[in-house]
Amino acid sequence: RLNSGTIEFETRFLVGDAAHIIAELANEMACDGIVMGSHGHTGVVGALMGSIATKVVNLANVPVTLVK
Repeated sequence: RLNSGTIEFETRFLVGDAAHIIAELANEMACDGIVMGSHGHTGVVGALMGSIATKVVNLANVPVTLVK
């Protein structure tokens, strides 16, 4: 674990379904939220986010911030 000012972060490499792993890990670590990148596309609402980002938003028990 590294501490950069007031933001604590950790890097892990895990194998499996990315969306489920991200949501479960955030829950296990009692995270306040998730920030992740998205390949965002314009068009229909469901197509605004990448498929993994969409799944994380639906699975996570904490707020998810997506960055294009």
